[in-house]
Amino acid sequence: MKIQQAVKHKLFQFAWISLSVALQLAFLTSANAQYSYSNNYEIITSEFSKLFPGLSQNDVNCIMQDKNGYLWIGTWDGLNKYDGYNFTVIRPDLDYPSRGITHRTVNAIYEDVSGKIWIGTDKGLNLLDHKTFTFRHFYADIDNPNALLNDTITSITGDQSGNVFIGTKSGVNKIDKNLKISRIRIQVKSCKTCQAEEINHIFLDDNHILWIATECGLKAIDPYTGKCNIPVKIASFIETTSIPFHTVVKDRNNHLWAGSTNGLYMFNLINGNIVRYHSSEKGQFKLKGDEINALCIDKEDLLWVGTNGNGLQVFSSLDGRDMSTHFSFIKQFDNYFIKSLLIDQNGILWVGTTWQGMIKYNRHAFSFEHFLKKLNDNTGLNSSIIWSFCENKLTGDIWIGTNNGINIFHPETGTFTYMVHDPKNPNSLSGNLIRDIFIDSEGIIWISTFGQGLNRYDPVTKKFTVYHSLPEDQHSLSCDYVWKVYEDRFGVLWVGTDCGLNVLDRKTGKFKHYHYSSSHIHSISSNSIFSIYEDSKGQLWFSTYNGLNLYHRQTDNFSALSHISGQNSLSVSSVFSVFEDSKGILWIGTFGGGLNRYDPVTKEFRHYTEKNGLANNIVYRILEDSKGYLWMSTNHGITRFDPKNESFVNYDVKDGVQGYEFNHNAALMDSRGYIYFGGMNGFNRFLPENIHLNKNIPSTVVTGFWVFDTKRFSYLNNLDTIILKYNENFFTIEFSALDFTNPAKNKYLYRLKNFKNSWTPSTADKRWTSFTNVPPGTYFFTIIASNNDGIWNNTGTTLCIIIRPPFWKTWWFYAILILISLLIVYLIFTYYIFRIKTKHDLEKKMLTIEKEYIEAQQKALRYQMNPHFIFNSLNSIQNFILQKNEETAHIYLTNFSSLIRKILENSKHETISLDEEIETIRLYLELESLRFSDKFEYQIIISKDIKSANLSIPPMLIQPYLENAIWHGLIPKEGHGKIMIEFKLHTRHTLLISITDNGIGREKSAEISARRKQHKPTGMRNIEERLELMNRLNKTNMRVVIKDLKDENGQPSGTRVDIYVSYHKNETFSIN
Repeated sequence: MKIQQAVKHKLFQFAWISLSVALQLAFLTSANAQYSYSNNYEIITSEFSKLFPGLSQNDVNCIMQDKNGYLWIGTWDGLNKYDGYNFTVIRPDLDYPSRGITHRTVNAIYEDVSGKIWIGTDKGLNLLDHKTFTFRHFYADIDNPNALLNDTITSITGDQSGNVFIGTKSGVNKIDKNLKISRIRIQVKSCKTCQAEEINHIFLDDNHILWIATECGLKAIDPYTGKCNIPVKIASFIETTSIPFHTVVKDRNNHLWAGSTNGLYMFNLINGNIVRYHSSEKGQFKLKGDEINALCIDKEDLLWVGTNGNGLQVFSSLDGRDMSTHFSFIKQFDNYFIKSLLIDQNGILWVGTTWQGMIKYNRHAFSFEHFLKKLNDNTGLNSSIIWSFCENKLTGDIWIGTNNGINIFHPETGTFTYMVHDPKNPNSLSGNLIRDIFIDSEGIIWISTFGQGLNRYDPVTKKFTVYHSLPEDQHSLSCDYVWKVYEDRFGVLWVGTDCGLNVLDRKTGKFKHYHYSSSHIHSISSNSIFSIYEDSKGQLWFSTYNGLNLYHRQTDNFSALSHISGQNSLSVSSVFSVFEDSKGILWIGTFGGGLNRYDPVTKEFRHYTEKNGLANNIVYRILEDSKGYLWMSTNHGITRFDPKNESFVNYDVKDGVQGYEFNHNAALMDSRGYIYFGGMNGFNRFLPENIHLNKNIPSTVVTGFWVFDTKRFSYLNNLDTIILKYNENFFTIEFSALDFTNPAKNKYLYRLKNFKNSWTPSTADKRWTSFTNVPPGTYFFTIIASNNDGIWNNTGTTLCIIIRPPFWKTWWFYAILILISLLIVYLIFTYYIFRIKTKHDLEKKMLTIEKEYIEAQQKALRYQMNPHFIFNSLNSIQNFILQKNEETAHIYLTNFSSLIRKILENSKHETISLDEEIETIRLYLELESLRFSDKFEYQIIISKDIKSANLSIPPMLIQPYLENAIWHGLIPKEGHGKIMIEFKLHTRHTLLISITDNGIGREKSAEISARRKQHKPTGMRNIEERLELMNRLNKTNMRVVIKDLKDENGQPSGTRVDIYVSYHKNETFSIN
């Protein structure tokens, strides 16, 4: 019962709705100024609008549309750029002059062939740089022939070569494409020169003639040659006429139109004929006012004329006829001062006025006439809640059922008369809640009311007969809540109520009832009858709350079409209306199920919903126009459906539709082809052929680019590239479709390719998008848009956005890392190879050194065991025996044998304990002391911090130096000698062995050796070699330092040999 309850709620709340509507209307009237300034448009009709807020000032001097589609508007107080939604206002900027124009008052705007925009003001000329949105300024200098003639710029035009012509208060300048300024001398045919002319307007035609409208007449010149080739009549006219001219245009038939303070002139450039339009003229040449400020010609050869205080006028440029009567809207502006006119790329007329702002007129916009109740209007609708229409074909009047009785609309006059309930007159209309009106074949008018029964009205007698539901009369009307009345082709009058279906016997006044019965499968499926429709075959269809019912005359019963889950059936069972099109297809409007197509032959259904483009899934009524389009009222405006391509075009309040909500019986196509749809805010009337599809493909633009909250760009072109830093990855893009027909209904799709590749839809209410946390990379932002009728620009505008990565994420940084990694690998590999080679070389070298060390050890052994030492020792023993000194000989022999044994034993080891080395040298010293009969004495001193048993040193290092000290230092010395051997720690790993003698010294010993031709002892050389080899093998620093000792007188007093030997504690010294 949801739909039934909803419908009843909608109906029974009439009192509240009426009060609400009245209050809203009162509010809108009292708040009109506020409303106008809170929206871009104040809607006057669906095809005319007046621009208010955002425009910098309401005195509009000039209007220009650039190649991208932006509108540029020059006012008394600022330059405006308009994108269909917002104005960007540019004025002088005192802090940053290049960001603003030279003066607030803008008189002329022109886009040259290269796309540069020139702005003329009351104080200088401005050239806009699109990329930086900055301006270059040009000023007058009367003494400089390459400067402007005057700072007041009144008009700008240009040619296809890039030359720009500037009209000023003191003449005309030319600026070439290299921005070089020159002056044009204005000459007439008689070669008379007019200097310091006050220029109002300049126009360059396709014959390279520059037409100059001045305060002292119209001039013409070829700006390239200085000559002028125009018909003689026209040349004579401009030479002799000195009235002020304000504007000049040329049509495609070689007619030049010039507006002056003395009317409108048409110059035929072929034959030289001249026609003047003025206010005192009669017929087609009559003007509303003689002072003409602005002219423009549209694509249909209509000349629009803007006057000074007399509004707009329209002429055919082909034959000169006044066409103003075809444009009723211009009557509203008969007292307007028109200053500028523009026909934009879509054919829309823009009108700049004095004090009244800017007017937009689209003659091809939607022609939805809107009728609604207006306060204090006794000739219009008396209620804005419309429930039904009926055409009286005899009179052409349209009878309208409202919530306040019957309104009779007279189309010829646009006025209304009323028929309402009069409580004092029992023969009047029974009630004012009218739900349906029907005129039968006899001209009787049947009026359905909600709660007050069924009314029969006889137009001849003007009397009402009322049928009520009477409990005591079973043949009375089933209930007083009547939805629909219909007479079929057999003259049967059917009455649909909220309590069942009725058939009236007009002779007896009795009703036959059809009710829903759960026990009767062929009963009508619901008692709530919303509409009754007879198809081309004479079959009756009844739309109800619970299905669409087909009446079978022969059996007097019904079969119902309803929703059956999982089967090809109605989308929902609640049906508001049914309509048969010209091809015999039934179209069904449902409550929540959209539009249904039913083929009676194949019995197949097809459903169309919001997903397919339908405005709303509640479809009230359906009508067909002469082209086969279906028009339907919904709960969100009016929809036009093309059954051929199954496409929808939706119209709502932004198109001039009365409101979003309509009513299910409020639809009619009259005999003249007008369609009527009524709802909760009046009704619309329109001719379907006048509802033109906007086929203009809108241009798309990016109107702003923000990084975080800072606007970075205001004007971006297709394929522009934006480069951002890696930390500028939060940005917002604003966009617009520059189709001004109905900008509020333009739609958008955008995507950021390589970040989010799917398309995102957007509407005119949200013409921006933000992207956050976009990683470094190259992205392509594309915006495509449709106009108000769904015509898409699928190419759109694309921006390339490059977010540069931080240096540590750049390709070159990665390349460097790769190179460094490769270099490291190479170095590691090279080092590895080097290590292997070095190790191999070292091993080879170590083997060589080891071999040399072994040889050195063998040499040391040979030195210590040399035959000379052995022979001397044996001779000493022999001498002791011969001298019968057996004890000494025994001691010597014992020590000798011990020494030989020690030497042989020590030679087997790479290191020996310090004790063993000391014992070896003690034995040696004892032998030498015995041999030389106590010629010297010796002393071995071991430092207290040395534990000789725990230290290991290389063997056979000390004895050669002891031998050298004895043989070369002490033996040659006169007197008793002394030798001291001292052991002490030098460093943590170095033992210092000092051998000190008091011999003759090295210098004297060298002299003796030289006389004896002796060389350096081989034992000492051997030790130096061994030390060097051990240093190389073990990376040590063992060395021998020999120091000559001097006495107090500086005389040699001996020698000291310091041997620095590496030692190890309890370890064996290794040569590896």
